Amino acid sequence: MSEAEKVRRASDKLKDKLIEEIENLLRQMDEEGLEHLDPAVLSPMLRIWIRGQYGFLPTSITKDLLNAYKVVLENYRAVPRSRNTEEQSVPDNQSEEHREHSMFPTFRYRSVKNKLGSEKFEALLKSLKETYGLPRPVHANTILIMMDIMEDGIELIPLSLIEKKLGEDVGFTKSMIARMRKDFFGSGNTAKSLQAVLFDAIGEVNGEPAFRLKDSVVKFVKAKILELLGYEQEAEDLLDYTNSAKDFLRNFKRDGEEVYLEKVRELVREGGKDFYVDYLDLVRYDPRLAKALFDEPDLVLGAFENAVRELQEEVYEEIARLEPELFDDEFEPVEVRVKVGNFPRVFRPRDMRPDLVGKFVAVEGYVTSASKVVPFFEVAMYVCTKCGHELGLLNRPTREPARPPSKCPSCGAKRAWDFDVKKSRKVEIQHFVVRDAPESLHVGENPKELSAYILGSGAGAVDVGDKVVLYGILRVRETLRKSVAESDYVLEVIHVEQLNRGFQVELSKKDVKEVLHLKDLYGDDLPDAVARSIAPWIGGYESVKKALALAVVSAEGLWDKRTTIHVLLAGDPGVGKSRLALDLENIAPKVLTAEGGGSSRAGLTASFEKDELTGKFTVKGGLLVLGSDGIVIVDEFSSLKREDINALKTCMEHGFVAPAKAGISNMKLRATATIIGTANPKAGRIDRRQLLIDQLDVPFPVLTRFDLIFAFFDEPEKEKDEEIGWSILSEVKRRKNRKPPKRVIEAELLKKLFAYARFNVFPEIDDEVGRLMVEEFKRIRRKTKQSGAPVSRRVMDAIVRLAYAHAKLRLAEKVERIDVEEAVRLVWESLEYVAYDPETGEIDASILEVGVPSRERERFELFVRVMERLARGYDGIPLEVVFRTLEEKGLQEDEIRLFLEKGERLNYLQVEGEFVRWL
Repeated sequence: MSEAEKVRRASDKLKDKLIEEIENLLRQMDEEGLEHLDPAVLSPMLRIWIRGQYGFLPTSITKDLLNAYKVVLENYRAVPRSRNTEEQSVPDNQSEEHREHSMFPTFRYRSVKNKLGSEKFEALLKSLKETYGLPRPVHANTILIMMDIMEDGIELIPLSLIEKKLGEDVGFTKSMIARMRKDFFGSGNTAKSLQAVLFDAIGEVNGEPAFRLKDSVVKFVKAKILELLGYEQEAEDLLDYTNSAKDFLRNFKRDGEEVYLEKVRELVREGGKDFYVDYLDLVRYDPRLAKALFDEPDLVLGAFENAVRELQEEVYEEIARLEPELFDDEFEPVEVRVKVGNFPRVFRPRDMRPDLVGKFVAVEGYVTSASKVVPFFEVAMYVCTKCGHELGLLNRPTREPARPPSKCPSCGAKRAWDFDVKKSRKVEIQHFVVRDAPESLHVGENPKELSAYILGSGAGAVDVGDKVVLYGILRVRETLRKSVAESDYVLEVIHVEQLNRGFQVELSKKDVKEVLHLKDLYGDDLPDAVARSIAPWIGGYESVKKALALAVVSAEGLWDKRTTIHVLLAGDPGVGKSRLALDLENIAPKVLTAEGGGSSRAGLTASFEKDELTGKFTVKGGLLVLGSDGIVIVDEFSSLKREDINALKTCMEHGFVAPAKAGISNMKLRATATIIGTANPKAGRIDRRQLLIDQLDVPFPVLTRFDLIFAFFDEPEKEKDEEIGWSILSEVKRRKNRKPPKRVIEAELLKKLFAYARFNVFPEIDDEVGRLMVEEFKRIRRKTKQSGAPVSRRVMDAIVRLAYAHAKLRLAEKVERIDVEEAVRLVWESLEYVAYDPETGEIDASILEVGVPSRERERFELFVRVMERLARGYDGIPLEVVFRTLEEKGLQEDEIRLFLEKGERLNYLQVEGEFVRWL
């Protein structure tokens, strides 16, 4: 038996053993209902194989990952490569970097040409022509000359210098230089295509164009030279990434669908900026390319961008034949940024270490601080004020800004530079800091932070308080600073995965089509169908369910004021109000929950933490910050401490929290969460003979921030009780059969509908509908005035928000009468609960505006005036003085006690033992 055959048999035996282990693990996960496995349960051999194949061991093992490994092993063939090892003249113990350095201590055009000889040099030129689509092989000399110039420290190379070197070192004639200038640096489509492929920075120096070669181009050229000189193994890994990427994008299929080729077709038809690649797809199809992405992300991501560009040109020809009407002008491929996600190994900020520098990593944590989106000058242009000489300097986010020399190289003038913003090339950038998630820390570990930045169209993708997974390339700052070692690392972010911004989901064309089909199916009754889909096992409460649906959609896009719709469900225990609210967790894209008794002001808004390493305070976003653009359900709202509830007022009205402590001030954290609260009455059950607001332990200023308040009464009714009984039994049967609740619209489709309606539907409000809103508001004011006091402008704001949200939920292009009528109906129903005076049987808006009915308002205002006067003479007013003074003004003892209780609830005062403190 030959050695090759022995190797084959041993490899096949190991392969079969690993496949058997994977199948056993998959069977175990199915039997035990596991979604993840700890890598520690894998055999040492399987762990070694994974590390060798992909360069790292995943954080957790999923079924998808195991299936991907199984596919790779099943397709694996241990066929030794036929290679003449005697031709390998470089010792095995030298690293690639050392080999490259020994070959290219400095890259000089003439030296490379002499080493290669004429035949191999012509082969190099031909290879560059074919790889980059150059007009002729001789044009490849331009790339080599630019690499020569870069060795002199000139990164941004002016065109005149390129032309000069081509004439002197290569021997280009004037006509050849003119042809090169047109093909490489002109304004035609050929030149534009070449510039997109070859250069990553284009600027001006002394009024003429200047260019910088991509690092991937430089590395490709050096690798090709290594191959021509006989260093085949060293060169091979660098030469086929673009072809491998094209092969993957062209041929990968998921469930028979050409996933990435279809994405390329969409780019050709509709354009776009980003191109997402699932790393697990790459693992399954091409493990070598997946490992290369981890080891050399700059090169592989550049190869993917080139591959997407080349595939667009191929796909264009196919589409143009079938759909010529799509293209009026000559086709130009879209420049995209390739983003990779779903990485199986997720690091923490504290896990960063030297061997990960330059690698592709995924980092999970909370954003603790974030800058605004600001311009970053990739090429900073300076002009000499004396002679007009222009100097372009290349900047990188990991370096200190480049500074011009003290003297002008043209005229010798000192410190005569002016920064020219217009001629400089800029992109957007956002700097931020991500911190270890508390739940990821082990006992005894302190949280650490990692600096990060996003360049280009992705800038602005994160806010303070976001929990994210960041995919990018770990860099090192190239300047020394007086700081802790951890701050030397910086992450260049390629892609952001939001873990707590559920609304910001990407809907596919298929998703949008499904959502729009609901409009065709239900028409203007779509909001009612949505309402019936919320907690369908709880009968009735149609208005409450409609209100919850409108709260999820919100009035996003209406105006610059508050667009959130806050809802409070108050009532007797056991009537289902908490279950109604909590069902939003199943159907809304983003929902966070808090238990009133277990939540604090800091946990809801923001808190400060002192970093043990730097000694500086950082702000940590609370639930309302983390829940921005989503729903925060506060169950048992009235169980919150009074001071904690008061802290919610600014969040509910203005959408931000403004913490100020430990030298941190002038800070506003976005807190645009919609609050859905549930509350039980203080006495356990609602007494219809008393005002509802007197029975809820919720401060009046916070209570008035709710757009809608509904009351739930647990009273015996034969038909209703029978319905409740059967609904409970049906739920028992459903759970036994493990079937999801039957909804009019299924949960996943509801999530898509809510996300689409909130962020993609922005109906118009025309003058006719505006007049209708005003007339309805005037009618409500007249009606409430007759029975007490008129409602305030807050009711008008609520009508507009609710009508706008209702139109969004209808997926309508404009707000119409049906939306206004439904908004008014919900507002009036809420008033019937919260502003109902049981003594008169009327709706009295004074209850909602000042906390007391009109019949008591005059005497309560007398109470307030007397207390304000007493507060001027006392820090704490003795209760004895309070009762004596008020009785002299004609108030009765019982009445005074009632007003003291109301004043405390309305946040006017606080009773402390035998004293009253006026607030």
